[in-house]
Amino acid sequence: MNKALVVATLVIASTGFAEGWSPRASAFQAKAAAERKRLGLDPEKARKQYPTPEVRFGGWACPGETTTVLLEGRLQPGTLVGTASTAVEIVKEELTPKGWQGTLKVKAGTKDPIRLELIAPVSGISNDIELPVGCPHEWIIEVKGGDKLVLKVVDGESHASGEWFRGATAVEARNFDLASDGKTFSLNQKESAEDRERRKKAEEGFKGSEGKATAERQHQLSQQMQGCTAMPPAQMAPCIQKLSAELQELMAKQQQAVQTAQAAAAPKVGCTQFSGTIDGKKLKGNGMSCAVAKQGFEQVPFTGVIK
Repeated sequence: MNKALVVATLVIASTGFAEGWSPRASAFQAKAAAERKRLGLDPEKARKQYPTPEVRFGGWACPGETTTVLLEGRLQPGTLVGTASTAVEIVKEELTPKGWQGTLKVKAGTKDPIRLELIAPVSGISNDIELPVGCPHEWIIEVKGGDKLVLKVVDGESHASGEWFRGATAVEARNFDLASDGKTFSLNQKESAEDRERRKKAEEGFKGSEGKATAERQHQLSQQMQGCTAMPPAQMAPCIQKLSAELQELMAKQQQAVQTAQAAAAPKVGCTQFSGTIDGKKLKGNGMSCAVAKQGFEQVPFTGVIK
């Protein structure tokens, strides 16, 4: 990291923060109280000058590995960060303009989130944040027909982000809901704002004035055909035949409108749903609602690997 970006460096314990964190936090609080007294700050003034440490976290702490994480937010120089968890050791840390960056060594087999505590200098106000535990993997799914999805999947997470490729060209980024028991999985692509707009326009086109007129005429023809049944046999057949021809024409027109609406709302690339199996590092199954499918309900096979 560029040292010019570092605004403050925290004291690093050689054995990690988990060991003796509470005494260390207590000593920090005592020092903060003494500093408030020296500066003549009452609790309210101290709180305004040294507010609650507010951060957000993006990423995961991977068990059995050393992971660098960022608690993103504006922190006062001298803010103390640590944890009472015995499952993690903070081996390196620093405050930067972006927040607190730490290198964590998480014990293998750790499953529960790791709670980090942040204590502001002088005011002594504390806050905490939970770091989710899990290891990220890359799933590469290749759909028959040429589209490819590169997905970032984290152990235990029910959502994943990915990017669709057509050939070697990246087409669009997408988010997915993920459900898996380790042997089988399902993926559902989340609807984007663009999807909603395309679907809305497709529905408006289908339900517009022309669509309403077609539906009304179908209703009229159905009623008239009912009237044909009251005619003498010699007149009934020609009456039904004449109305039936127009009704079939309208139904074909309506079916074409449905297909046009489905095409407008269909995905531009890839598939919106997946159902498959996990065999070690291999993935296999079928995609639904795929751009390469001739009809929306057609299943398109896929294969994939986990890296």
